[in-house]
Amino acid sequence: MAETFLFNIADRVLAKIGNLSVDEVRLAFNVKTDLKKLEDTMFSIKAVLLDAERQQHQNEKLRLCMWKLRDIFYDAENVIDDFKCEALRKQDAINHPDINNLKVRVLGSCCLPLSFSLKMSHKIKDINGRLGELATEWKSFDLRQCSDNRHVFRRETISFVDSSDVIGRDEDKENIISMLMKPSEARNVPVIPIVGIGGLGKTTLAQLVYNDDRVTSLFPLKIWICVSEEFDLSRLVRLIIQSVNKGERCDDSTLDALQARLRSLLTEKKFLLILDDVWNENKAKWVELINLLRSTDGFSPSKIIVTTRSLNVASIMSSIPPYILKGLPLEATHLKEIRAGFWTSLQYLELRCCMELECLREGMQYLKSLRTLVVSSCVKLVSLPRSLKFLAKLEDLIIVMCHLINLKMEPEEEEDKDLQLSLKTLSLFGLDALRDLPRLLLQGSSSTLQQLRIVFCPKLSVLPAWLPNLTSLQKLEIVNCRNLSALPEGIDRLTNLRELTIQRCPELSKRYRENGGEDWHKIAHIQKVIIKDED
Repeated sequence: MAETFLFNIADRVLAKIGNLSVDEVRLAFNVKTDLKKLEDTMFSIKAVLLDAERQQHQNEKLRLCMWKLRDIFYDAENVIDDFKCEALRKQDAINHPDINNLKVRVLGSCCLPLSFSLKMSHKIKDINGRLGELATEWKSFDLRQCSDNRHVFRRETISFVDSSDVIGRDEDKENIISMLMKPSEARNVPVIPIVGIGGLGKTTLAQLVYNDDRVTSLFPLKIWICVSEEFDLSRLVRLIIQSVNKGERCDDSTLDALQARLRSLLTEKKFLLILDDVWNENKAKWVELINLLRSTDGFSPSKIIVTTRSLNVASIMSSIPPYILKGLPLEATHLKEIRAGFWTSLQYLELRCCMELECLREGMQYLKSLRTLVVSSCVKLVSLPRSLKFLAKLEDLIIVMCHLINLKMEPEEEEDKDLQLSLKTLSLFGLDALRDLPRLLLQGSSSTLQQLRIVFCPKLSVLPAWLPNLTSLQKLEIVNCRNLSALPEGIDRLTNLRELTIQRCPELSKRYRENGGEDWHKIAHIQKVIIKDED
């Protein structure tokens, strides 16, 4: 059932909050405190969600509470996405002032900074209020933190990387190396956290730094440890010892013996320690390890690099501001490198402001692990490749401010009829030429698609007749699509649709409003309906 996805939804929303830039947060006044409150609340809820998911089949009240949480989490995700979209809109206005002058006038008050700021502030406060209302009921279930048995595996990474396979991380590498070269000012070993969502290239960046000749000269001793989800002190100390003194067997040693041996090996050594893929949020465990590595004779010349998805982990492990790794703004020339054997582990790809990009290379089919694809402000892009149908793990497709793109993509081959795709969200924002939705991708994801957002698409005049086949759809949002006059027949077949939003779509609003709308009865079954002519 849908509530089994709650842990993953929470994880995704927290990652998005953690990856908001300072400039994006500044788009709305006085929201930083409320965002932090939302993040803290979601962390505490997420900590016990696995226990909740195991108990909810025997507890109807808990199951209903989780349904409410799911809706709140989706709303929180939409708010964070709005920050991203507003930031992209502003950047697009800067990059293309002539094109966007008319657009800004058309959008009206919804794009004024004060209006956006007040709206975002209100939405975040509303979400925090709804979470607060659920707090007493949630605590009454006496849920406990437990391990995630769905993910009980120990990821392994290695220090080697072929730099010729890596594109677009030179600046990030130089920034990290510059941080490594700064002198230490404390007995504790300085920790440099690299933070970013999964698949963005944190491990690859650490590998590039680790193998750089300047780093090798600076640190005579280099140690690479993949921590993964099990932050066990004995295991980590044992791995460090075995890395420093190859072949040493210490499997049966006590923790005290391990600590003594580690100190003897590292005394008066200048080392670089990479702790890759850290998840631990228990500060006490981290303090135990860092105390073992502390210099006993003045400032420590050594350094530690930590890669993690979590800003919370970064703040626990270091007082140094984290290095936030962003998505690669790939140019069209880089896409020539997408071929068999390359980039097969890439999970997140963002194409932003690629001004000469007219089409995506057919080599996209080799990105077998891709989960998120973002295409924004690519003003000459006219279509997406059919090869996207081979990306069976793609969950989120976001297209923003691509003024020439249309997404017509019909099934043509026999194999197209039985596609098993995994798309969960499709967000379309500011697509001036959009007339068609990608049937090939959406019908292939009919059992997984949960959210469809269509915003500022003025030429979209008809929603496809096959839309009601997307039976897993839970949330449909249509904003400022003024030429749309009707929803497709059979909308009542979307029995999982729990929220419908129609804003600034005059004909749709008139037709489906509760009081007097001729087709209100077709959407009356939907739990939450929001219809507004204007903000």
